[in-house]
Amino acid sequence: MPEISAVELTYKVGSKTIVNAANIQVNAGELVAVVGPNGAGKSTLIGLLAGDLNPTIGSVVISGITVDSASKYSMAQLRTVMSQRMSVSFPFTVEEVVMMGRHPYQSGWRQATGDDRAIVTASMEETGVIEFKDRIYSTLSGGEQRRVSLARAFAQKTDVLLLDEPTSALDIGHQELVMQRCREKANCGQIVLVILHDLNVAAAYADKIAVMQKGKIVSYDIPNAVLVASDLEDVFDYPIIVIKHPKSGTPIVLPNSDTSYVKYN
Repeated sequence: MPEISAVELTYKVGSKTIVNAANIQVNAGELVAVVGPNGAGKSTLIGLLAGDLNPTIGSVVISGITVDSASKYSMAQLRTVMSQRMSVSFPFTVEEVVMMGRHPYQSGWRQATGDDRAIVTASMEETGVIEFKDRIYSTLSGGEQRRVSLARAFAQKTDVLLLDEPTSALDIGHQELVMQRCREKANCGQIVLVILHDLNVAAAYADKIAVMQKGKIVSYDIPNAVLVASDLEDVFDYPIIVIKHPKSGTPIVLPNSDTSYVKYN
């Protein structure tokens, strides 16, 4: 069964500490949301968990494999990373971009198999991009590109999904589509760790929420335990109110001030 374990994870650039002694355990079937203000270290945390960055202190183990000792090839079959931005320099079609998710299982000049093509098609259908599979990726809107990137991540077919802001640039309907698919992946036993800026989306879909502040994970628990107004006010430096959703009972986080309140650090 997949699991992620990070112990005392620290990452420094010169004298600046970006991630500070982070401890996190994620088990099979869990969807974990990482939230926090801009610059809190969320994307760097994903980079460390993925093995794309080497920790200054600490270690990461995914499914029994120590990340910093594994090859890039084996890591590509172990975990999938969806970054904030995906740069595509050549005029690849959407289908070709999603097929890149199958590269860890191909070697040399081997052509895509029928299984590869079936997985790619299913991934495009899951994320609602099948209708423009023949479009050039660079001609898509920002939100469409995000969903293509997610389809590529799904096509990689690993037990661990590390997704950095998969709902950015998406309208409410497509946000729900993306998070429903992520929830389904977790329900099937995969690990899904996702960076989100919308605390209400995190509350609605996550089993646990990790709150980061100035490089530290300051709380890590179920949504009802983490989304406490006084704690969130300290993290985000803004007045907040938390109420319950009238149907689900999950927390709803709202600003608790008039529109004249503006504070700059």
